[in-house]
Amino acid sequence: MNLDLLIRCLKKHIDNPVKSVVNSEGAFVAQSMRQEGDFESANEYWRWHCGFPREADKYGEEVLGLEKKIQEINKEVTVPTWGIYGT
Repeated sequence: MNLDLLIRCLKKHIDNPVKSVVNSEGAFVAQSMRQEGDFESANEYWRWHCGFPREADKYGEEVLGLEKKIQEINKEVTVPTWGIYGT
């Protein structure tokens, strides 16, 4: 895992979140890592993000704190009521 890249991408999305109802903020973190050319670390992060908090401390305290902020951003995003009718 490229921790420097992960931390940089986490901070990028904490500072400027996408807040999309169709995907979690973590997906955009992984996408940013792929755009930087590190597919292996992006995939590893995505597996960890999806299983959070199962191995919460895997990458250290700094990453854990940033990931918790990403999880909080995810909680702020909700589907508008018009988007759930008839589904």
